[in-house]
Amino acid sequence: MTRIKQILREIHNRFLWQISLAYLIGSVITYRVSDALAQSRQLPEWFGAFSIVLLVIGLPIVLTTAFVQRGLRHWRPGSRAEGNETADEAGVERKGIGSLFTWRNAILGGVAAFTLWAIVAAGWLLLADELVRSSTPEKLDRPAGQQQSR
Repeated sequence: MTRIKQILREIHNRFLWQISLAYLIGSVITYRVSDALAQSRQLPEWFGAFSIVLLVIGLPIVLTTAFVQRGLRHWRPGSRAEGNETADEAGVERKGIGSLFTWRNAILGGVAAFTLWAIVAAGWLLLADELVRSSTPEKLDRPAGQQQSR
């Protein structure tokens, strides 16, 4: 029986590595797209860092979701790892942490993070010109011969 538990743990561990690798590949693609958008729209350099921060925040959420959804039932004493578990063990009626860390919630969180990035980028594009104009001193806006003396 311990050999079966070792195999299940190994499969579980590899599953987390697969999720991590898939997330890393998706993160690289997402960063490249957001960086290309930022450069084509002449956004500040910190937009790339902002997307990286959002992706770093998402990694532990995705890994926790994978861990919770994949196999907490395999590590409980007396669980049936052979596949004939009851409906409660299979996660049909999840409560607590299992209901919080679902793939649906993880995907919605990713969509929300991307939406946040898009709103900040759109806000920057719409308001940046106004912010720049309001922050420039008046003497820069006047012709050289009309500056006030102090």
